[in-house]
Amino acid sequence: MHTYIRTHIHTYIHSYVHTHTHTYIHTYIHTYIHTYNKEGEYNNRIIPDISGETTKKINFTQNLTTIVTGHGNIKSYLHRFRIIEAPDCTCGNGNQTAEHILLECGILQEERERLIAAVAKTDIWPIKKDTLIKRHYKAFARFAKTMDKINEINTVKEEQ
Repeated sequence: MHTYIRTHIHTYIHSYVHTHTHTYIHTYIHTYIHTYNKEGEYNNRIIPDISGETTKKINFTQNLTTIVTGHGNIKSYLHRFRIIEAPDCTCGNGNQTAEHILLECGILQEERERLIAAVAKTDIWPIKKDTLIKRHYKAFARFAKTMDKINEINTVKEEQ
């Protein structure tokens, strides 16, 4: 009798936790990110909604996470927390944001052209980041990896 009760309680708790955790995550994604976040419009474009749509393994490296979210080792983010004095990109063409790096930074022009060529086979550039992850993950991940080039230039300029 005791084993039956313990099993029943364990099953109930497991079911309750699983259901409520799933509901909480779903609510968080669809309410907080899409509604309450002060950068909601921006986050709707950059935070991929790939729930239930992919079974491919996505390896979110530091660079990929930075370019997708705008949070990481880029000058606009560091400037926001007063870690550095100015958000200006080393290329000299605006603030170093995730959008700038992906769409216009002169330092990554060659790498961007390779990404655009990969995307152009099936889609039109510019393209939303969630689509880059869903349809062009390998090319996007290769592009994100090249952000180290910007970080190296930033480091050299800071040391001078």
